[in-house]
Amino acid sequence: MTPDDDRIAWLTTIDERAAELGVSCREQLDLEQREPWVKHWSARYGRGAHNMRAWLALGRRAAERDRLCVSGAPSMVRAVRALVARLPEAVAWHLVETTAIACVMPGVGLTGPWPQPPRNPTTRIDITFTEPGLVAHEIAHSWHRDPRMWSGLTTAQIEAVDDAVATLVDV
Repeated sequence: MTPDDDRIAWLTTIDERAAELGVSCREQLDLEQREPWVKHWSARYGRGAHNMRAWLALGRRAAERDRLCVSGAPSMVRAVRALVARLPEAVAWHLVETTAIACVMPGVGLTGPWPQPPRNPTTRIDITFTEPGLVAHEIAHSWHRDPRMWSGLTTAQIEAVDDAVATLVDV
């Protein structure tokens, strides 16, 4: 965090970060030594702290990456899986447990079965690209976004949101 970054400025000490995750300072220090990325404010942005607490509560469970619900063009699926293989365990676990990913190139249609869905399906990612930075960006949305913001919406309402986003980017 830079000195002028005040988004989560009040969480700058290990004591404060430990309290937010509900762990001891010793546990927080161990976590930060194993997973240095958790010190950065972005790890706790949005639902990040909630997702980290869920992962910690399950004993830092390893992500079953082979269960990742990803479907689409084989080359794109391989690119997504290669990126997920490099993700921190907590983020990969969250992705596998909550997110379905569709990878279809523009102008291509694919028909076939979905892999087994996530245990707690709350999020979908639709991508038409394989650049690791862009894929990681979309995965970060899955880590940060609160699925409750979509709860109660009908399919038509979700489609209206998708239409609005597509209009903004002229798709």
